[in-house]
Amino acid sequence: MEVYTSEAVYVRPDKKRVGMLLFFLCGVVSGTLIFNSLGFNEQTRLMIYSDYIARRIKLDNINKLSLFRYIIAYRFKEFVILIILGMTRYRYVFHMGYVFYQGVKNAALLCLVTVIKGKMAILYFFSLVFPQMIVYIFLICYIIKIFDFENLYRRIEKVKSIALIIVLFFVMCLLEAFVNPLLL
Repeated sequence: MEVYTSEAVYVRPDKKRVGMLLFFLCGVVSGTLIFNSLGFNEQTRLMIYSDYIARRIKLDNINKLSLFRYIIAYRFKEFVILIILGMTRYRYVFHMGYVFYQGVKNAALLCLVTVIKGKMAILYFFSLVFPQMIVYIFLICYIIKIFDFENLYRRIEKVKSIALIIVLFFVMCLLEAFVNPLLL
């Protein structure tokens, strides 16, 4: 007669993912501290500039096609750097720095929105970053994952999945240029 015992299976968290999460959280804390250390004049200038941009988008004075081109150019540089440096030996250091930068950037944006909108800041923040950020986060995680090999040949081989990256990149840019302004 066999006796079955139930043993708890402990799954160790992936050190790289935990490290990236910690670096992102450190970036959030740093971004919050940086924004709060700005003087009153700098915060006022940022609020005036963000109000100006929001009014232009609301009044539809911004050409959506021009905005789309700008977003493609801006995001394309980010993704090319992410892919090229993701193929190097120092990709983990770069990925940690990139995740830290994203934490600082999003925390500073959330602080700015909090100063401008008050109680409605979280909803306004989500209207600023969604729906394109869902695609953006998936795309960044996918790019980091496909270059997570020690063998350079395997990393180059994974570049064949570039078609998915390109499609998601354009979907993200379309969402940011055409759908996001409607949510504001």
